[in-house]
Amino acid sequence: EGLHKFLKTKPAENYAHVSKEELPALIRAINGYPHSHSVKLGLRLLMLTGARPSELREAPWSEFDLNAGLWSIPADRMKKSRAHVKPLSSQALEALKELRALTGAYPLLFPGRNDHTKPLSNMAFNMALGRLGYAGRQTGHGFRHIASTTLRENGFPREHVEAQLSHAEEGVAGVYNKAIYLEQRRVMMQWYADHLDKLADSNVV
Repeated sequence: EGLHKFLKTKPAENYAHVSKEELPALIRAINGYPHSHSVKLGLRLLMLTGARPSELREAPWSEFDLNAGLWSIPADRMKKSRAHVKPLSSQALEALKELRALTGAYPLLFPGRNDHTKPLSNMAFNMALGRLGYAGRQTGHGFRHIASTTLRENGFPREHVEAQLSHAEEGVAGVYNKAIYLEQRRVMMQWYADHLDKLADSNVV
């Protein structure tokens, strides 16, 4: 009993993220990623949606309604008792339309190179960030922390941010709240996408 106090634990690396001072340069680096256009769009979508990398990487096109600007993730993919609906900003929709021109013939947004029925490698996004010089400084999952911090610091309600990140309540209530705060989150995520664009165009924090 109490032994855990003396055991060394490996620092978590999956959530590494840059500081807000470094964020403008990161956005510009992603926008200029030269190796794979689909991976570049994936990184942009991670930034713009606050999705978990696995949620995006394994997503089929059937979950997206580009006309309504919605991404509906079923409960079995969320590994929870509820589905989750994400509103999509105009920038996210633009990225998805670009991606659809590249991979729209396949069921998945990010089909694997050798087997189009399986998703892209789970290392693809982090490897791309490494190629941009952000190894150990930024991960795909770290974009969620950036979104959470930025939105909270700019006055958006905690419950709206938590709902966007699918941290909403579990149990019976959660089942009926798959679209909780949807319209408020639509406004919030459009503000966030515009904010990221402004950061990319300047060094204003």
